Amino acid sequence: MVLAQSITTPDQYLGASRRGRGTALGSAKRLVVWGAIEEFERRLSDDRKWTYLQVRAEAARLLRSGPGAAQHRHVVVDEAQDLHPVQWRVLRGRWLPVGTTSSSRAILISGSTTPACHWGPWASC
Repeated sequence: MVLAQSITTPDQYLGASRRGRGTALGSAKRLVVWGAIEEFERRLSDDRKWTYLQVRAEAARLLRSGPGAAQHRHVVVDEAQDLHPVQWRVLRGRWLPVGTTSSSRAILISGSTTPACHWGPWASC
């Protein structure tokens, strides 16, 4: 949920929605979790390693702000229920430049709304 919601600070994490997670966490437990997240990220950084989703998040950031952003006018997405929110940001970065509208662009999304597990706002796991 940290990458999915672009959370970068403890305050953001404390105020973030955990809808769809099986167990509610109070502030004290969230701070313990945040400490573990920071330690995990520190160790990754020390080892010069990234998780798969961190690579995707960085790609989305670069695509939205760097040269070559939004080179595609039309995008087709199949099996959309399997995409993580970070992967949606990658697609959006290739499709819609910052400060523009989607009136001259199109995105076709195909996916099941009833899979066993998915990432959307309707998440069941």
